[in-house]
Amino acid sequence: MMPPKLARLLVRIAVGREDAPCVLEDLERGFQRVHEASGPTAARRWYWWQALRGLGSAVPRPGAVVRGARDAALFDVRMVVRALLRRPVYALGSVGALALGLTSAASVFAVAWNVWLKPLPIPEPHQVVRLFELDRVPEDGVGERERQWLSPPLLEDLRHHQWSTFQAVAGLSPDNHDWTTDETTVQIAGLRATPELATVLGLRPLYGRFLSGEPGVAEVVLTEAFWRRAFGGDPGVVDHATLQLEGAPHRVVGVVRLPDGYPGASDVITALTFEQESLTEGWRGARYLQGVARVRPGRSAAEAQQEFDGFVAGLGETYAQHRGRGGLAVELGADLASPYRDVLALLLLAGAAFLGLAVVNVAGLVVIRRAQEGHERGVRAALGASRGRILGADLAEAVLMGVAAGVVGVVVTYWILTPIVALVPPGAPRLDQVGMTRWLAAAVLACGVVVGAVVGGIGHALSRPVPAVGRSHAAGTGLWGRRLLVVGQVALTTVLATGGVAVLRYVEELRAVDMGFAPEGVLSRMAILSQSTFTSSEALVAAWDEVAAGLRARGMQVAVGTNPPVTNSSMRYGYRVPSRPEEEQYAQYHAVTGAYFDILGIDLLDGRTVSGTDVAGGEPVVVVSESVARRHYPAGRAVGETLRLVGTDRRIVGVVASTRHFGPDSEVPDEVYVPLQQDQGPYFGWILMRTALDDAGAVVDDVLRRVDASATPLPTLPFTRHVAAWFAPLTLQLYVVLALGVVGMVMASLGLYALVAYQVSLRRREMGIRKALGAPVVGLFRSVVGQGVSLAMLGLVLGLGAWYLLVPFLSDLITGLDVRDLVVPVVVSALVTVVSGLATVIPAWRSSAVDPSIALQAE
Repeated sequence: MMPPKLARLLVRIAVGREDAPCVLEDLERGFQRVHEASGPTAARRWYWWQALRGLGSAVPRPGAVVRGARDAALFDVRMVVRALLRRPVYALGSVGALALGLTSAASVFAVAWNVWLKPLPIPEPHQVVRLFELDRVPEDGVGERERQWLSPPLLEDLRHHQWSTFQAVAGLSPDNHDWTTDETTVQIAGLRATPELATVLGLRPLYGRFLSGEPGVAEVVLTEAFWRRAFGGDPGVVDHATLQLEGAPHRVVGVVRLPDGYPGASDVITALTFEQESLTEGWRGARYLQGVARVRPGRSAAEAQQEFDGFVAGLGETYAQHRGRGGLAVELGADLASPYRDVLALLLLAGAAFLGLAVVNVAGLVVIRRAQEGHERGVRAALGASRGRILGADLAEAVLMGVAAGVVGVVVTYWILTPIVALVPPGAPRLDQVGMTRWLAAAVLACGVVVGAVVGGIGHALSRPVPAVGRSHAAGTGLWGRRLLVVGQVALTTVLATGGVAVLRYVEELRAVDMGFAPEGVLSRMAILSQSTFTSSEALVAAWDEVAAGLRARGMQVAVGTNPPVTNSSMRYGYRVPSRPEEEQYAQYHAVTGAYFDILGIDLLDGRTVSGTDVAGGEPVVVVSESVARRHYPAGRAVGETLRLVGTDRRIVGVVASTRHFGPDSEVPDEVYVPLQQDQGPYFGWILMRTALDDAGAVVDDVLRRVDASATPLPTLPFTRHVAAWFAPLTLQLYVVLALGVVGMVMASLGLYALVAYQVSLRRREMGIRKALGAPVVGLFRSVVGQGVSLAMLGLVLGLGAWYLLVPFLSDLITGLDVRDLVVPVVVSALVTVVSGLATVIPAWRSSAVDPSIALQAE
């Protein structure tokens, strides 16, 4: 076993070229002895310790002559390492601060690159757009038009239209399939798509072909991951195997690799086809399909947007469902990243600010150390050391610290990327690809070198070598530059702290908002029933009843419902009221059982909720939210009135409190609740429970398996997790900005402390004279504190001014900023004042405790 190569290199640097062979031979014998006695780990540890000891204590041999630039460079490196090891607090503080900045920048860049900045792995990704139908302009003309998916008739219109800007238009919809083999039936993830998807996304099958789209032909394309997992990567399955999906045979016609990030993880792809009934005018309101298109070469996405918007608007002349509507074509990659773009931009800004703060702080430490070594540097200059040689030594020290910080940054980034990814809002594309790569490691190390060079250059520029003259001359050298560094740190810290307090205040305000429901103590479980087992609405409703009855028999309070609040779900259905029959309104649609309102804590305001008598074949009824009642029945009770919902007239039997379905910062939407027994029978629904059982999840799994053996296994979660998921982007902003503010406050305080302590050391003689002449101790103490606090107040004023200038720009990155809020600047001002005062207390106390007899001694 050989010693570590890097440690051997350090030994060569430490001892020089002439002595290296003998020293290396002695160390290798010692390495082998330790290896035989204590094992390889102890031997490597021993060798590293010897290398570092040698590097720290290396001095030229008596009579040794430095020859050539290479020997001179190695000599300077040895001297720099020795000087740093003599000052471990300074070295560790500087390297740690730079490593923290590099880790911050590297971590956020790794996340932002994969989720946002990295192009999608498809041919010409900027030419692929996502298609939406835009809702009508709001009645008051205020606010953005809501984006909606496409309906089957609209998708077919788009696919068969002769476009001048689109090369192809495709539709797709995620789905689940029951895959039946000889032994069992399991659910697999599926994607239903039209044949044009291959053209739009540039898919090239690994084997076989893509879907043909021929009517009546049952085909399936396997994704590469599923093909390798289920069939061992056997190419023979193409055109020779069939999959039983929902009990029907589907011929395997190809294997394809889906691009990372879109359209998501799937096992199989089947044809998206429609029955003739689904293409009638009544289905133009069923907007549940995703649409994507590829723009023709030579045409722009803006031109495609204009043509698509005009086409959808033109349909309004023929179909009432499209009247007043429009179309939106937005670049696919930008749209996928749009929910996370602001928070990631904030992360990038925070990482850059953190790195800049670290550079400024370490540069300040270097400047102070250079000034404290003014006598030594003056002697070197007097003995003939050139400015270039002194500059080289300064740069060597700073670059060495930068390289060490880069190594630490790579290691720490590798370990903290996992928890950082966990903070990113769920659903972000390509999160699984975030990690430490060779390119990222190389970039961090290179950045460490650059940062070190910048720090060294700043330190040298603000503390030029001076002759060995009195300290009074050294005091003036670079003093204003050091003061500006401290003021800049306080100003930047003020901006960060103000942002953190503003986000914290906004988050606390949102947490105090009444959501209209009570998530505490509620367990939730999404369940998907088999489409092949339950083939009718009656069978689905009976299955949900059996699930609820089974859980109640285990002592649970249980309800089943669709589209609960803050679960990232939206079922927006149209309804009409008798007073305005010609105008279609829209509301969030819920199919629920009777206990739904009690379990979620939604208050009943009038009438009743859903009951066991509301069954299929009975009188159609509906419960409406308070917002619906107030808008359409302001003069009296809504209970007893009629509402037309999804083509059925329903009698309003109750009014319940409105919920903030999309979160505490959104307006309450109209909501309607119909009995699950009178619904068409959903394949998927939410099981909501209140129970004291510790194994509630296992109980739900057992009951579901008894009802449907192939039910998709999903976790049982506290409903508060959904609320927490909604707050995740804000929480991420809060953590990032507050963390930067706190660390920045600490670093600025240390910089202020170092500057004041340095000024005190320069004025030590002056203070000794003043104290000997009878100056009061309190006066000296106040003088020192006043100097430090005055600098901090200047930085505070500049920081607050910068904050108010930046608010219009930062409001797109940080949610909830309000320039009219006076509480935030007041809190931050008090905080910065207190911290700045504390940072100057210790050096002020030392100045007042100086002994005049010692201070007046000649230096």
